[in-house]
Amino acid sequence: MQRFAPYNLHRISHRGFSDTSTYWYVRPAGVGTYAYVLDGGIDSDHAEFGGRVTMGFNAFGDYPPTDQEGHGTYIAGIIGGKKYGVAKKTNLISVKVLHHGHTTLDLVLLGYQFAVDDILSKGRVEKSVINLSVAGEFLGPLNQAVDEAHAKGITTVVPAGNGNKNAYTVSPAASKGSITVGATDRERVRPGFCNWGPAVQIFAPGYKVCSSWTGGGHRKTRTGTGTAAASAHVAGLVVYFKSFKHLPNAETTWSFIHNVATRGVVKNAAGSSDLFAYNLSGR
Repeated sequence: MQRFAPYNLHRISHRGFSDTSTYWYVRPAGVGTYAYVLDGGIDSDHAEFGGRVTMGFNAFGDYPPTDQEGHGTYIAGIIGGKKYGVAKKTNLISVKVLHHGHTTLDLVLLGYQFAVDDILSKGRVEKSVINLSVAGEFLGPLNQAVDEAHAKGITTVVPAGNGNKNAYTVSPAASKGSITVGATDRERVRPGFCNWGPAVQIFAPGYKVCSSWTGGGHRKTRTGTGTAAASAHVAGLVVYFKSFKHLPNAETTWSFIHNVATRGVVKNAAGSSDLFAYNLSGR
């Protein structure tokens, strides 16, 4: 139990709305699991992580593998930070595929393949998730890579995208093998920026979410908005549940997340699923 938790953690641990700011969670909280964070790197020295960050892959060999901008640290904090995270004891694997917000398809595929190979070679399928913080034009090779990983049992969570358009037109949100996540605000309303449609399978908080940020003596935080933040909540839930439930592959993992989600509470879903992420702990 975490008292005075950020609103977003409260939302995913309660079916309804209550006056409390408590985040209820089961004590394992991701212990023994691995979250592969494909983003701009992670500030491994940040106080939120307590030595749980491993530098796995850096697609930009001329630049440091650590986070120079903040976004990767922000996403990692939502997944597994001590105060701001869903799964507070998960291990975080940094896979740097973004630099100053830019990348290429080839670099994303290299990083993604590293994560897949690392999970398979170390026997981590049952205990891992890949969070892929990109959403751009429709790219068949990226969708295919996610689908192939899914066939091998690997769970990949991705953002729906921030363009206020059909998520089937962007990648990797359109991939059949991903868990595609849309954003909601404090009232569980889909904001106007969030992509929509049948490709969006579940919603989570993605509006004014506070998390860790790089710099500032390794205690810096920032409040951000976007579907990448929403995706991070569900990636956190995946490893949270995997730490105490038998979820051996991507199919059983999504089935469990789907079955326990709160139904009918997302407003302005615009043809998307009306499921809202839930950790099965509070009321």
